[in-house]
Amino acid sequence: MEKHSFKKPFRLSIALSIVILFFAIGSCRKETFRQDVTAPGLLKNEIDLMSLKSIYSSDTSGNRLNAGTTMITNRNVNWDRLYYHKRDSSRVIEFNMQADNHLWTPGISPEKCLNKNSLIFLEFANGKRMHFYMKVFEDLTADNISMIKSVHYNSVPSTFNGQVMYYNSNRQFVNGYKYVKGRIIARIKNTVRTAGHTNEVLTSQKNSIMSGYWADFCYEDYIQVCLRTDGVLHDCAWEDNQTQTCYAMYIDYGTTQDTIDGDTDGGGGGGGGSSDQNCPVDTTSTPPPSDPSNPSGPIGDINSSNSLIKINGGNPVVLDITSPCPPKAPPLAIKTDTINRNYPCFTTKILNVLESIRGYNDLITPFETNAKPDVIWSDHPLDWHPNGGGQTMLGNAQRDPNSYAGLSSLITMNDNMLNNSSRLMIAAVAIHETIHAYIRFDLNYNNPYFQWNGNWFESLEVFMNVQGLPSNYRDHYEMLTDYFNRAISILALFDNQNHTQKEYAMAMLYGLDQSGTDATPDEQLELTNEYNLIKLKFGISPTDQNNFYIAQLNASTNDKLGCTHQ
Repeated sequence: MEKHSFKKPFRLSIALSIVILFFAIGSCRKETFRQDVTAPGLLKNEIDLMSLKSIYSSDTSGNRLNAGTTMITNRNVNWDRLYYHKRDSSRVIEFNMQADNHLWTPGISPEKCLNKNSLIFLEFANGKRMHFYMKVFEDLTADNISMIKSVHYNSVPSTFNGQVMYYNSNRQFVNGYKYVKGRIIARIKNTVRTAGHTNEVLTSQKNSIMSGYWADFCYEDYIQVCLRTDGVLHDCAWEDNQTQTCYAMYIDYGTTQDTIDGDTDGGGGGGGGSSDQNCPVDTTSTPPPSDPSNPSGPIGDINSSNSLIKINGGNPVVLDITSPCPPKAPPLAIKTDTINRNYPCFTTKILNVLESIRGYNDLITPFETNAKPDVIWSDHPLDWHPNGGGQTMLGNAQRDPNSYAGLSSLITMNDNMLNNSSRLMIAAVAIHETIHAYIRFDLNYNNPYFQWNGNWFESLEVFMNVQGLPSNYRDHYEMLTDYFNRAISILALFDNQNHTQKEYAMAMLYGLDQSGTDATPDEQLELTNEYNLIKLKFGISPTDQNNFYIAQLNASTNDKLGCTHQ
């Protein structure tokens, strides 16, 4: 990590917020239809088809991946018809793509395994746009009626069986889901290109494939890929007139089990756990997968800040927040045993004080039980060059390696900081890492309840980017654009206003300009711009920051934590 960086990967309520307002499509003001692009109603709906075509043309020129790495090969779009869905804060415009797959299914009738590609644009009220691909495979081996034509972004029929996968504009896999009777039973974490192997093929089938299409086996865990596009055979080599060598795409399924961290006694799943005497536990609702790219996630546009929405059988039910039986947060635990062995005063002087502040307490309330999953505080001698000349890592938050569902976080504080730095700086790091832990929780918890928090972080409420963006860039962007004012307010209350707002801002800015090594130059630039806007707002110069950090990381005795450990 670069100097002035917190190394970490996850993120907070963008999961919750983006799932809420970005996937909310069930409002009374919604409008859904299919229509020819030449229809008069298009002008009324202000769909700028030429701009969409231009964006897509610019994005796809010269952009080709090896066919074995993606299931989106032929990217010709049928611009003549569209599927349109209007929402309060955004709208969905979906186009069919020319089929690049013809199913070849040995032992299975081809019509039992259907597929389609779609190009999807999301347009937001603030002018932001996002486009991506949707790939749908439908399994009809149970002799069910095909519903593939009715599968759209954020809309899956209740009788659909198959997989829905999403690819970014570069045709790189982002995520996907396996459905049985319209219900998600597993998340597709990845599709992996395997080593080549040989399959025996009849000449007639060979000729069918050579006409230029995909060949996909409708198997449980494998999709067999043999294709020919643009006159070139990709990933398949004919060895004679009867056989060919092909590659397979292995589907790595995750899980949507309700068991949290392997704990079956106290780990709450959506709707589970204890309840008040007159508040029965809802055992009928099925928590949607937490990944915000989940097309069957929470639906329904929520316009009131005093409402809750519960997903029940896929249908939104709006509840009044003043209900005597509000949904309970999932049980988590904050554990300080590890760090207390070396720094007992960290809990008393830092965490306990922070927990008395409402803004911070709002972040940790879900963690304050004795059940799993956990937030575990620990310490370790991390990189330390407080006067420059090298990397410095004040803390990090990682997935607890013992966490089954990815909800628990292990927060590590730098021993060197705990020994040498000011309580103000240590508190700033604790706030920073707590937000990271909550981000991990929100991204991974299958919670059927959420509370509307307003239209914030809209600039990044793009469907796939919640999981697809580089984690440090994603988290730090949100901290700069949404949590920054809250964070400095918490820090000021912790400090009893003994420093200036400018100094609190500098403390919370530490590391937020670092997007990580996996971010693109454009993403780093965007993060830097937000970072500089805050510096401009508080009148912070590079010299101010440098002097402040040196002083805070090498604090006087009176300002230190007071319980050093060698």
